[in-house]
Order: sequence, then structure tokens, then C-alpha cells
Amino acid sequence: MEEVALKQANSLIDQGHSVTVFTCRPDKQAPLQEVLDNGTVVKRLRSINFIESVFGVTFPIVSPHHFLWLLKHINDYEIIHIHDVFYMPSWLASAACRMRKKAYFLTQHVGIVEHPSMLVMFIEKMVYTLFGDHILRNSEKVVAYNDNVIRFVKSRGVKATAIMQNFNGIDTDHFFPAKAAEKKSLRKQYGFAQDARIVLFVGRLVPKKGYQLVLDGADPANTYVIVGYGNIPPRYSELSNVTLFGPATQEQLRDLYRLSDVFAFPSVGEIFTLVHQEALASGLPVVVADDPGYKRYNIDRSRMLMPKRTEKEIAKAIRTVLDDSTLKHAMSQYGRQIALERFSWRENYPREYAIYGLGDKV
Repeated sequence: MEEVALKQANSLIDQGHSVTVFTCRPDKQAPLQEVLDNGTVVKRLRSINFIESVFGVTFPIVSPHHFLWLLKHINDYEIIHIHDVFYMPSWLASAACRMRKKAYFLTQHVGIVEHPSMLVMFIEKMVYTLFGDHILRNSEKVVAYNDNVIRFVKSRGVKATAIMQNFNGIDTDHFFPAKAAEKKSLRKQYGFAQDARIVLFVGRLVPKKGYQLVLDGADPANTYVIVGYGNIPPRYSELSNVTLFGPATQEQLRDLYRLSDVFAFPSVGEIFTLVHQEALASGLPVVVADDPGYKRYNIDRSRMLMPKRTEKEIAKAIRTVLDDSTLKHAMSQYGRQIALERFSWRENYPREYAIYGLGDKV
């Protein structure tokens, strides 16, 4: 979500508009306010994020007093664009808009997220009932990135005429395939064997992302690189062929895509996430869990593998890619082609913010 908002801000700044990002600050080292190099103003709210450490669910808690600042300054901005109704800053911003009779636009990133804890599922549904539904139904327009989210927002009472479907966007100049010599150099730089069969996973270490399915079906002949943050059971960290990289910068992530052999991302309820798109743009063969949401995209399933979401089937698909160099090459070329045609942020973000028209200040 942060990467989406950042790229949208960059695109708007490039067109001469001003942008302020209102967000959380769970990291006490981050400044409360700063101006980025391109002029984007970032205002961070003091917050605590203990819920994530306990349940693996990102949900920073902020003080309601920030509502007073929003109420005072909301009319300083011509356009308000909220990202996802699930989070407290979104609640405060939408409430300020309603009190000031100001329209706002919304990008809804996900629907109900499956979680093994019944308590978490109950709280999640209560959040949508108490706050989310009202924010969704009162949005001027709602942007959704896949059919699953569209079905979700319609089920919460959003009219079809208020919904716009678009893709996430990535920088296809930043994420691009590595030549053989570059791949060799990157493996040396990051300490991986030149002949390793590297399987890459990128995402938060929570059940819905499917990292555990990748590792439960791990082949001793492969090397598994797990990128992301979250709590992980000791049985995975003890595996000798697993590297828990932790969170990565955009530069590190680009390198890891380019030095790997296959990208495995068996998430549930997510279609063409940013990491999925980045892997495709990097020419990395992709294995994702099958989902009805892919049907409308006319994907060649022989060049982007979509097995059932089980450890056995995912392991089988990974092995199929790694054992067939001709298939790997075809999947690499296909992924890059798809990324260039559909996922360039320079194409997608202008379509997204065209929903509200542009004045001199955004």
C-alpha cells in the first residue's frame, strides 16, 4: 500500500501538483513530518502497532486527537484520496470530510482477509460493519485492483457506477531481467552459490500470503529465500536451505528478483499484487495459487503457473519450472511482456487519478 501511494504521489508531483501524505509512524525513529526530495510532504501520526506482533495483522493504533488537525486543515486540499477503509487514519480523514461536507475518493486494496484466529476474523468483520461500510458507501469513487475486491465492495453496498477497476503499477525500468553475467555477479554479492536453484518468496510472513506452503513443500535440492517481516515458526528458520532475508529495500528486492530462478507466491484472495508484478517485470518465472479472479485477465497458464493452493501442488509446479530450462525461458519472456503491457505505473496511475480531475493543487 505504501509503494502504491508513493508512486501515485510521484506521478502527481511530476505533473506539477502538490501532494501531502497523511500516515502512521509506528517507527519512533521516523520524523513526524518531512518533505521528500521531490516535494511530497509526509505527515506521520504517532502510533503503536502491537497488534501486528501478537496476531500478525498490521493495524497501527493512533490517537483520535489527530482528527482535530484534519478537521482544521481538510479544506486546505482540493482532493482527498483515502487508501483502504480498514485503518484508523482513513476513519479520521473520512469523518473530517463528512463534517466539512467534502468529497473524498478511495482505493480499496483488499476485502476480508482470511486469518486462522477466529477472534481476528470477528474483529475484522466488526471494523467493516462499524466503520468500513460507511466510508465505502460515501466515497465519490472507489478504485479496486481486481475482481475479488470489486465483489467485496459491491457486497458492502457500493454501487457499480461508483467503482473503477485498475491495475497496481510498478516501475518497469527499475525492475527488469538480469543478463547471465549480472545474475552471476548478484549471486556472488549476496552469498548464493552459482549453481543454486533459488526459489524466492516476497511478502509479509502471515498465513494468507502462503509462505508456509512454500516451505512445507521445500525440496532439499533448492534454496529458498524468504523476504518480508513477521513472526515465523522455529521449524522454518532451522531449515539449512532457507534464507530468512527479512525486509528488503527496493534496490535489494530488485537484486533478489534478478538473481532468483522462480518466484513462488501462493497468496489467497490477491490478484497481481505489487510483488507479483515486480517479479514478472524482472523476467522471473512465477508460480501463484489458482484463483477465479485470474479468469478475466486471459493469462496463458502454460507460462504463468497456477497450481491448487496446497504444498504438494505448489512444490510440483516449482519443480516443473526448475527442471525445464526451455519453460523457464518462455515464462521469463512472457512475464516481462505482460508487465510492460499492463503494469507500468506511468500508464495505470494517470487513469486512476483521472477519476477526480486535476486542479492546481492535490
